[in-house]
Amino acid sequence: MRRNALFCLMVLGFVVSTTLSFNPRVCLGFDLGGGDGKKMVKDLFGISTPKKQNSLNGTYKVDKRSYTEARMKIKQVQVTDDETILRFRLVNSTKKKYGMGIYPAGNKGAYFIVSTDGKKKFRLIDSQGINILPGKYMYVPVGKSKEFTISFERIDDSMTRFHLMEGNLKKNAWHFMNINLGKPRPGDDDISTWGQIIDQVLKDAK
Repeated sequence: MRRNALFCLMVLGFVVSTTLSFNPRVCLGFDLGGGDGKKMVKDLFGISTPKKQNSLNGTYKVDKRSYTEARMKIKQVQVTDDETILRFRLVNSTKKKYGMGIYPAGNKGAYFIVSTDGKKKFRLIDSQGINILPGKYMYVPVGKSKEFTISFERIDDSMTRFHLMEGNLKKNAWHFMNINLGKPRPGDDDISTWGQIIDQVLKDAK
């Protein structure tokens, strides 16, 4: 009887360890049910595994204009394991060359991403394709366009909607309200409300 019990325990241990890494339908030649081995073990022994929150990692096409400069738009948002990368495009539709630049990380005028509730901020990390102030401006000729990217700390997976602020600047700043990575929401593009949002975000950011 003891030998039989010991043999049964050995077989059970072999079945469990095998089903963790192989298709349960081929374990010992038995049909152990559909699905993967881990699910079967969970069903048999009540073992549960925590669910992973949906990741925002990916590339999103957007078309968000700046509140203060209609010619400046965010065209793409890319979320990686480590960064949030925003791609900008400016079309110079004026009658003279257009000068632009951004402030570096650590400067009071540096861009930052902020959650719509104002509780979380994500700092600027790097930029490509645009001049850094207070150095010389980059000039875009009349009728031409220019694209550049700015990288930030990675946003939270729950942030399918956020704001982008050009530091604590109120004048000549490129602020972007309600950048949406999901379905558009009513009022997201109502610029009549953006001024109030900007005032509140800058107040909370102090």
